[in-house]
Amino acid sequence: MKKINLILLFLFFFVTIFSCKKEETKSQEKKELIVKTNVVVNITKTTATCKGEIKDDGGSPIISSGICYSTLHNPTIADDHTTDGITAIGSFESNISGLQPSTTYYVRAFATNGNGTVYGNEVQFTSVILMETVLLNGGTFLMGSPNGTGEIDEHPQHSVTVSSFRISKYEITNQQYADFLNDINADSNGSNDEHGWLDMTSNDCQISYDGSHFVVDAGKENYPVIDVSWYGAKAFCEYYGGRLPTEAEWEFAARGGNNSNDYIYSGSNNIDDVAWYWNNSTNLENPLNQNKGTHIIGRKNPNELGLYDMSGNVMEWCNDLYDSNYYHNSPSNNPQGPSVGTYRVCRGGSWGSYANNIRVTTRFNYCCDIYSSYNLGFRPVFNP
Repeated sequence: MKKINLILLFLFFFVTIFSCKKEETKSQEKKELIVKTNVVVNITKTTATCKGEIKDDGGSPIISSGICYSTLHNPTIADDHTTDGITAIGSFESNISGLQPSTTYYVRAFATNGNGTVYGNEVQFTSVILMETVLLNGGTFLMGSPNGTGEIDEHPQHSVTVSSFRISKYEITNQQYADFLNDINADSNGSNDEHGWLDMTSNDCQISYDGSHFVVDAGKENYPVIDVSWYGAKAFCEYYGGRLPTEAEWEFAARGGNNSNDYIYSGSNNIDDVAWYWNNSTNLENPLNQNKGTHIIGRKNPNELGLYDMSGNVMEWCNDLYDSNYYHNSPSNNPQGPSVGTYRVCRGGSWGSYANNIRVTTRFNYCCDIYSSYNLGFRPVFNP
């Protein structure tokens, strides 16, 4: 009997100790330091803001918190990091600086208490793509087409002088435009004022809003942005310290500036060498019309200045208002276009154009208030 009682007493102590340890384990689990990485916002070429959260301090005072970041997965405090976060349970944000443009980074929020450092989930982002530009030294050229060639609004051919400027080497891409929309915290419809910037209702638009930020259709990141209005193009240029080119600047650049060989198309008399146009723009990976569409930027040969896709791929918005008779009274020095009008000039032709409309002198015009299209994009210019 005594033996049985001893066994029962042993079992009682065993169960009690086990239960206490179990309760202690549960208590320890409840007191674990918990950190969460939320979102990265305000992304530029060299800076970003990352938001984090301390959800539980683990029962020990927080010593420090912040954001770790690296170009490699799972960054720690041994990598670049900030330490300007909070020291209590709650949300915080850290400003990251010194980033490299066009680079993918991985970030994790962290917090340190007396028991050590804990990291949150990993979030990735890409710094804004660096816009490559080409310097054009100012010069004088014959703008428009000589008698007997071209359309009526390309006449008379006339001498024009333009000052030096820089111009984007490539057409602006979907990714660059999505980064811009995210950077300015644009409205979910892709705008930030009363004018439409990006027609996100179009089935052809390759940028969408996922509820928190703008994203590009997979595989379309380096295609030229389309369905962007004149106002949307202008807003992008001005945000990055540039502007849309004047019509004269655009033609000077397309012709090759002071290095011009006076080609029919931008960079060649052979259209297939330098341009995507209706006869060669079949693209089953990006079918916009009859299995034809835009192509990834920079896949054709550049012109004399190293500029790509000035002919074809997408037409490009210029800053000028349009007047079919403007060449008859255009100023000879840095013409800015007519002072009144409803339509804006577009240049360069597109993947949907026939060869005659790819020429460096061809002029188009569209209503800047309402028009956007799957064959129309842009490139900025900057002061030298």
